[in-house]
Amino acid sequence: MNRYVIDDAGLEACAALLVDLVEGAISLSIVSFQGKVLWTHSEKQTVKCDLPRWYPSDDSGWKNLGFDVKVRPQGIALQLFSREIKGDGVEEGLSLFLLHEAVPSQNSISSNHTAKRAVYCMSQLLGSHIGLNNELNSMTDELARRYEELNLVYNTDEGIRMLSERETLLNKIVETCIDHLEVDAAALCLIEQDDVIASQRNAVQEDLINEVNSLRTPIFNLMLRHGSSVVLNTPQERERAGLEETCKRKLVVSPIRDSNDRLRGALIVFNNTDSRDFENGDRNLMNVTAEKLSKVIGADYDGLTGLVTREGFELAVRDILTGAARRERDICLLHANIDQLQLVNDTFGHNAGDELIQKVSATLSQLLRENDRVSRLGGDEFGILLFDCSLENATKMADRVCEHVSMLKCESGDRRLDVGISM
Repeated sequence: MNRYVIDDAGLEACAALLVDLVEGAISLSIVSFQGKVLWTHSEKQTVKCDLPRWYPSDDSGWKNLGFDVKVRPQGIALQLFSREIKGDGVEEGLSLFLLHEAVPSQNSISSNHTAKRAVYCMSQLLGSHIGLNNELNSMTDELARRYEELNLVYNTDEGIRMLSERETLLNKIVETCIDHLEVDAAALCLIEQDDVIASQRNAVQEDLINEVNSLRTPIFNLMLRHGSSVVLNTPQERERAGLEETCKRKLVVSPIRDSNDRLRGALIVFNNTDSRDFENGDRNLMNVTAEKLSKVIGADYDGLTGLVTREGFELAVRDILTGAARRERDICLLHANIDQLQLVNDTFGHNAGDELIQKVSATLSQLLRENDRVSRLGGDEFGILLFDCSLENATKMADRVCEHVSMLKCESGDRRLDVGISM
């Protein structure tokens, strides 16, 4: 609700009149659904009186006074009306509270024609504020989107030819998030890649990398459930998202997807607890940045199977082998070719060949463990990485792959070809 600025001489005049007209009234405040005071007629009086806790979903206790005005008691205040604001996939709203020295009566307004007219006028003024703010916010979001497209990630098109270019560009985007989004930290973690790309203000980068690694599983699960960017400012929001035990900071998480809409990773920005809350504008800018990152990262995935391409596989192998040397892990590399794919294409057509490639891809993915990697290297070739796997177990896995692929069918009418794979 920080984006809704209430500042109007007409509101001030109506509020002064209302406080004078209603017996026992001492101040008038406009409060967001989140409980933040957006505007107050008498700040000194408001400080003396704690605003009541209330819930927008609770629709009981209202009394209709005419003039499109409703009222209900809330502790030491009268709640005069509430307005919902819907947009950008979220619900916001505000309500008008007339504070009293003691518990008020609904009749203090219902019997006063002039007071009802003042409340009605305030309702109309606030409606104008909301409409104007929504229009300005929409324009601001659009301008921000264009600005980020031109300045933050203008070079993130499909022109990435070398792995070094790709890595440099990803690092540049993550680092630029810090300044352009005005956040304390930013990170990019990918499902198919162990290393985290991270940047942080005035802090040790290794601490941020460790923090992101502890969040990998719950972050990916969150993205699979929601499918879109998520803003988490409060401990309650992080707890509902399954992150509270591993993350104590405010954050926005945006999914990174390939051209087939498969989840490939997540872009995360953090703010410390003493920094500002994230808003819808931050979510919009994150969406733009994540879309551009998806273009770069999406080039690492095969459009037919969704598997990592040769280039992405080479990058993963390099990162994994470096990590394996540090951690003394056993890793096995398998190379596979579909037998007679060209004969399938010539006999049944290229659509049947593509379907066979997809079936083999799905079979490999199902047989491998969660942490193993499989890639379509091109044409009928596949690469497989087996982690913490002895040569003996890798041989057994190769035999299982051959056995399961041989069960696949490639037929049309009375014609049938046996399917096989060479390891």
